[in-house]
Amino acid sequence: MKFADNKVDWDKNYLKDTFDNEKTFLTSLAYFIICCARPPCFYFIYIYCSDVLKHDFGLSAGEIISHNFWVSIVDMGGLLFLAYISSKIYPLTILKAKLLLFFTCIIFFPAVMYTYPSEMTVFIFQCLASLFVFDDVPASPIFYKHFPIIKRFTYTSLLSSFAKLMTYAITSFGLVYSTKYFGYYGIFLILIPVGVVYYFAVRYFEELERVK
Repeated sequence: MKFADNKVDWDKNYLKDTFDNEKTFLTSLAYFIICCARPPCFYFIYIYCSDVLKHDFGLSAGEIISHNFWVSIVDMGGLLFLAYISSKIYPLTILKAKLLLFFTCIIFFPAVMYTYPSEMTVFIFQCLASLFVFDDVPASPIFYKHFPIIKRFTYTSLLSSFAKLMTYAITSFGLVYSTKYFGYYGIFLILIPVGVVYYFAVRYFEELERVK
């Protein structure tokens, strides 16, 4: 063992307490779901909306790149703001607030697009979605500390990688066909189920924090 090799005292019962298989499985599942939430949001903001700008408003590739550049500036500003308010507000509360605001934004997107179709309308919804995107920011440290210390990096990195790999693939094909048949309302078929399971995953970590 590395502890013995480095002449570090350790309690033999520590690993037994740390590796609670049932708890680790549920924690891994909840974290996996949370990692699955960002790719559909990213796809909506930068890929789906770019297709709307191209096909519905005739923007060129250069114009779309310039358009999305300003969206990314808003996105970066939102991350800086989250870094600040996370020192004032409990991070899991921030995640639930972001989820609520993101859903509020997405619910009105189809109706507003049918009523006031314009590049500015798309830009406003892209900015709102990027500010309220549901992911693990700024609560990552809270999630990490509920994994076994010995394999914390392995668990979190693999779960995050597989989640993003799976959901990017599903979203890229799913949104193409859902929006083809249902128009702007097709985004609900992907984003609403993801948002619902994301909410329960955050609630699970809230319960862990409450118990601790």
